[in-house]
Amino acid sequence: MTISSESRLREIAAGEGMFALGVADLEDAAVREVIVSQGGEWLTSFSRAVSLAYRLQDGIVDRLPDGHRDPSTVRLYDEHVYRAVNRRLEAAGMKVAEFLGGAGHGALVIPSSLYVEENRLAGQLPHKMAANLAGLGWIGKNALLVTRKAGPRVRLITVLTDAPLRSGTIEAGESTSGRTGPGKDYCGTCERCVEVCPAGAVVGHSFAVGEDVAQRVDVAACRDYRTAGKKELGGLGCGLCVAVCPHGQA
Repeated sequence: MTISSESRLREIAAGEGMFALGVADLEDAAVREVIVSQGGEWLTSFSRAVSLAYRLQDGIVDRLPDGHRDPSTVRLYDEHVYRAVNRRLEAAGMKVAEFLGGAGHGALVIPSSLYVEENRLAGQLPHKMAANLAGLGWIGKNALLVTRKAGPRVRLITVLTDAPLRSGTIEAGESTSGRTGPGKDYCGTCERCVEVCPAGAVVGHSFAVGEDVAQRVDVAACRDYRTAGKKELGGLGCGLCVAVCPHGQA
């Protein structure tokens, strides 16, 4: 597709309040293997993934270290992160898919919070992997996408397509970055997310494509802690690994 197509994608992302936009090439064998294992062989008919990121509100994330056990804070966080932001992401994803479909290409929106494996909290495709390949950021030790400007204070959605889009970042943060590839890991020796996790779920291991998420995070321990918190506090909370990451803090 042409530069004008990229411009239109940028316009859609900006119009929907997205923080970043990029395109991932899904044709690498290791990437395809991950997609097949989670979503099935049929998804490999899509050679590209348009990755969209929405930035979370600092006003609620900054409150988490002191308020992650406060019912009011937890309910606000739950509403913002898992409802309001999901609606914004899905609206943006649908508009991108409509544009690509209108141009004669196949397109499929992968929802942000739809799981095909509840035990692993795995969806049809790892949104973080697509975002990483698109150059939006790296996957940190907390198993979240971490961006240079917003840290892990983002939520993601992915639109699969067979459109011949150039891979790389189209828009990063609030300014055009030029074409970039997979995000470099800037975690270094930092382990704040490991130290703060109340469930002891974050292992502190760096990301590698194709490696099971269990190498980085005990998903069951994280899920069980937050589920127990929902029963007690009225919403899915925690988010401490998001709040303490030095990337994205003012």
